[in-house]
Amino acid sequence: MLFLLQSWHILLAAVIAMVTQRQQQVIEFQNARIEALLKKLGNICAESWTFCDEGMRSPWIDSISTV
Repeated sequence: MLFLLQSWHILLAAVIAMVTQRQQQVIEFQNARIEALLKKLGNICAESWTFCDEGMRSPWIDSISTV
């Protein structure tokens, strides 16, 4: 079967591109909100929680010895 680029192919590609761009905008917005909330939580719980590369950890978790 011969494949020819039809007008609906171009329309479909444009719609997919717009949806992908919108999804990326939503992801960036959610990441910004998460960072803001973590920063706010860090200010509230600065004495009882520490931030490290793995994420938030409670000091008592570090005191638990593993077998």
